[in-house]
Amino acid sequence: MNFRDFWLSNISEKNPRFKALLFDVDGTVVSGRTALPGAENFLQYLRQSGTPFCFLTNDSDHSQAEKAVRIGKSQVTAYADEIISCGNALSIFVEKEKLAGSKVFIMGRLGDPDYAELAGLIPCRDLSGIDECSFVIAGEGHYDFLRTAEAVTNYFLRHPERKLVVPNPDSVWPNNGRVGLCAGSEARFIANILKELQINIEPIYLGKPHTMIFEYARDFIKKKFALNDLQDSEIIMLGDSLASDIAGAKRFGCKSALMMTGLTTPEILAHTLPEEMPDMIFDSIA
Repeated sequence: MNFRDFWLSNISEKNPRFKALLFDVDGTVVSGRTALPGAENFLQYLRQSGTPFCFLTNDSDHSQAEKAVRIGKSQVTAYADEIISCGNALSIFVEKEKLAGSKVFIMGRLGDPDYAELAGLIPCRDLSGIDECSFVIAGEGHYDFLRTAEAVTNYFLRHPERKLVVPNPDSVWPNNGRVGLCAGSEARFIANILKELQINIEPIYLGKPHTMIFEYARDFIKKKFALNDLQDSEIIMLGDSLASDIAGAKRFGCKSALMMTGLTTPEILAHTLPEEMPDMIFDSIA
């Protein structure tokens, strides 16, 4: 069964069980630079019917507008206000920790406009000013990682009580048959060095499979679609990754739908523990 048919049967009920959708991007609606069959038509149907949905991405290197353009190159229409990045979840962290107005050191990029600024922080990338910063954010993209990592390591030696925030927890991203390193692996590299030096810094992750990105998405949908009574259990997360999309949905408390169009193969699924199984499995989106 494809997901579109399932969704149409859900909304045909007098009291639909599900009211909102969260989509992973790669392996769910696109594959590389190609739209997966039926994805574009289904998304257009959701927009025309006023169905609440958004895309969830662990890409903190690109702003929502930049990510919409990148998705569009795969022949899937996406708009900036439909995209939730792990970078957006910084606002949840800043609010919980009461850090608005704080100066923060950023390793690399965090989109343009900068997600740190959008969260009410004052970004700093000048190594000479790192000690003036309240905490460190592991960003993305190309920058002088060795020099930056040395400065950040020494920062935590001087300030072991401060935090290392990591919007994107992923280790790698696919890059034309190779892989590139993500913020998650770079942050863990620094944390492991510090552990050898008897400094225990636990990275604070914001993106999938961690819950802050889901919290932000739920609150965003509630506000955008005036769904104040929306329950977490009435949201479905569609994705192709057991470790990211499905684990994140289960941790957050929404329903999980595994799409067999990306990372997860039948062989991988066959060896998945019962407690890690998705609530639903679909061969395709449409």
